[in-house]
Amino acid sequence: MYTKLIDLYYTSRFLSARLRSIMKGFQIGNFKKKIYIMPHCIFENYRNVQFGNYVFINHHTLFSTPFGIKIGNFVMIGPHCIFTTVEHGYSDWKTPMIFQKTKYKEIAIEDDVWIGANVTVVGGVTIGRGAVIAAGSVVTKDVPAYAIVGGVPAKVIKYRFNEATREKARKSAFENAESLYKNHLWKAR
Repeated sequence: MYTKLIDLYYTSRFLSARLRSIMKGFQIGNFKKKIYIMPHCIFENYRNVQFGNYVFINHHTLFSTPFGIKIGNFVMIGPHCIFTTVEHGYSDWKTPMIFQKTKYKEIAIEDDVWIGANVTVVGGVTIGRGAVIAAGSVVTKDVPAYAIVGGVPAKVIKYRFNEATREKARKSAFENAESLYKNHLWKAR
């Protein structure tokens, strides 16, 4: 009985997280993609948000992305992250910064990426496949595939695998991923 109550709790919690992907103005098809958006995520001034399959966005994450964001398959985003595609101008000393021209740049997050807690990602950045972004980082430049980056601004710390393994991983399509995790968070709920 106790196990069934716990399972019911998690089922309802994660079902509501999946429903949020529809309620935020996204397509109904996103429910089938198994996108989990945890409570208190903010989507302000967002346009052109594209999600892959199996995306988990933890609580209190902010998307201020009027120019767009593409999130690939199998992506995990930790709590309290910020994604912003707007860069305010500041080079004209004669004009208050609030009135200077803004630049809009898209963000792209490729497949199999893990973004830790409290990460900020600015516009114009591509986070490569299989990358890991350490908690608290500020990502201002492209992140290579399978790199582990951290810091302010984020820099490559090391790579997850050696070059030969990275080359094999680039060719992987994760065809069997769903069957491997039938008893995981992602199972049909």
